[in-house]
Amino acid sequence: MDVTCGQINIRNAEAGDAEQLAEWWNDGAVMAHAGFPLGLGTTAQRIADDLATDDDRRRRRLMLRFEDEPIGEMSYQIKGDAAEIGIKICNAAYQEQGIGRTALSMLIRALFDMGVLRIVLDTNLSNTRAQHVYEKLGFRRVGVRMNSWADQLGRLQSAVDYELAERDFKPHMQTAENGMRLLEPTREYLRQIEAFRQDFIDAEGSAEGSGTLKRFADAEEWLAYVKRLKNAAEVPPDMVPATQFIYVRERDGAVVGMIQVRSRLNDLLAQYGGHIGYSVCPSERRRGYADAMLRAVLPWCKANGLDRLLLCCAEDNEGSRRVILKNGGVYEATVHEPKKNVRLQRYWIDLEGIK
Repeated sequence: MDVTCGQINIRNAEAGDAEQLAEWWNDGAVMAHAGFPLGLGTTAQRIADDLATDDDRRRRRLMLRFEDEPIGEMSYQIKGDAAEIGIKICNAAYQEQGIGRTALSMLIRALFDMGVLRIVLDTNLSNTRAQHVYEKLGFRRVGVRMNSWADQLGRLQSAVDYELAERDFKPHMQTAENGMRLLEPTREYLRQIEAFRQDFIDAEGSAEGSGTLKRFADAEEWLAYVKRLKNAAEVPPDMVPATQFIYVRERDGAVVGMIQVRSRLNDLLAQYGGHIGYSVCPSERRRGYADAMLRAVLPWCKANGLDRLLLCCAEDNEGSRRVILKNGGVYEATVHEPKKNVRLQRYWIDLEGIK
């Protein structure tokens, strides 16, 4: 296996990786969640010998890399129609950055493409963060095994079992028919996000639907900000919870567009803002990206409880008007927005027929 998305790569582990794997597997801090707080006490030679027995149709240990740096490991083992998978991000600097969820999506997609019908895994009952990630990807909890095993120190542990069928898979990235991906922004796209911001600064344009990216000189600060916007408890009183997406071109990893979905409307948004804001990088316009990006986000909106979407655009913005109409927008009215002194057209998109 050798699959890449942006700066993330997953490939088969080889003998040359044995030293790195031994370093991780013998580190109790890395292995504690797996039940080995004292480490495995293995050697690079034993690992290399074991890797030599791997094959694609039975079992593979995999290296997870970010910008060509090894940051963790993954694995799969095929039994009948199911594949049991595992993941461990061993470099703490890359944890809690969204990389694991993207990497899992990549591995799961590759296994389904290989003909696997079900993906199974388990995790420690105390690892609630992992459970949240698995359930976001569509995994179904099938059981809890209380006090079913003991770690190296003899402490009883409980496990949660999960199963995923392809029809239930909700990948962290969505592949459109035009070689694009719609995904929530993560650390691996920081450089491309910075380039997107700079393009708007150079063009003196307004980056609608970007979570006010232009006012953030540090892309990591912006990433933390848009993550907070998803949490209703952290949203400022005058704002609403919103989910930020980036639109990524697969062949070069460029962020060509951004789109933000608001889960509900306050009084201001109900009049002038709507549920969705979006923009395309000035240097990438007139290539159909806005139309494709809006179309790609509609199934996510429906899956997350929205049945109708309000979209607003300036009366003289013919390009945006056409994009909305192509995606099922129905004109309602034109209103005057006093703060910017512009006339806005209001459109509604009904999601009933969206799959």
